[in-house]
Amino acid sequence: MKTQIATLITIPIVIILAWLLIQSVKGPIDMQNRIIEQQKSVTKKLKFLRILQKAYLGKYGKYAKDWESLIEFAKTGQIPNIVRRDVKTKVEGQYKTVIDTVGMISVADEIMKKYPEYTADDLPTIPNMSKDKKFGLAAGQLNMGKADGAKFMVQIFEIKDLYPLDPERGAFLNEKGEPMNVNNLIAEFNKRKEELEKEAKTFQDKMDKMLEDERKKIGGGKPSDSVDSLATINLSKNADFRKNKEKWTDLSKYINLNRKRIEKLEKEPLRIGSLEEATDKGNWE
Repeated sequence: MKTQIATLITIPIVIILAWLLIQSVKGPIDMQNRIIEQQKSVTKKLKFLRILQKAYLGKYGKYAKDWESLIEFAKTGQIPNIVRRDVKTKVEGQYKTVIDTVGMISVADEIMKKYPEYTADDLPTIPNMSKDKKFGLAAGQLNMGKADGAKFMVQIFEIKDLYPLDPERGAFLNEKGEPMNVNNLIAEFNKRKEELEKEAKTFQDKMDKMLEDERKKIGGGKPSDSVDSLATINLSKNADFRKNKEKWTDLSKYINLNRKRIEKLEKEPLRIGSLEEATDKGNWE
């Protein structure tokens, strides 16, 4: 009887443990699949937005610098209707391609109709996200000339995923498992870094003061390198100096950690174009 009771008690426990084990394996796999699918959706839309930006550049000689301009262009813009045709040359059996502009055609007909999954009003929205989660858009000019020579300005733009899902691209998820805004994260990590740097400086100043006092104790008349070396050796035995150095070292580790986080958030999220170089390529291409 006792054996039967023990068995009945054990079975639910085994089932629960088995379920937890399955979830512990399945959860990361599901998340990785979600990241892969999200990257496909985001890169596909970024490529589409690049087509729109290049068409905008062809019409206005510059890239759209805000979503309002690009949305209006997608709805009402006109671009040249370019026709390519093969024409016989004077050489028998040879042809050449001639490009003609035949009037104008609407962006809605020439571009938007080819991508029915996207609408003009939803251009800024990141795929599979709520409407408040939008790509970052910026545009401007970059001087490609020599610093001490004539300027050579080129048009540049960048469209960036501000809500990455992949930790390898700097993603941080909130308690609901939703990706957090890249710009907000950069601001937060910059704030932490500055606070840590300020705290680290107090320990650095204490060490510098102790080192200067030790130099004075050793006295002059010796080469500066020897004085510095002796002062450092003496202070390595000083408990207060070692304590300050340990605290400074620990803070430096966290400063570097935040610096790396900021760099990843600035560079790694999926994007088309760049504000630092003249390119319209994606950073995954």
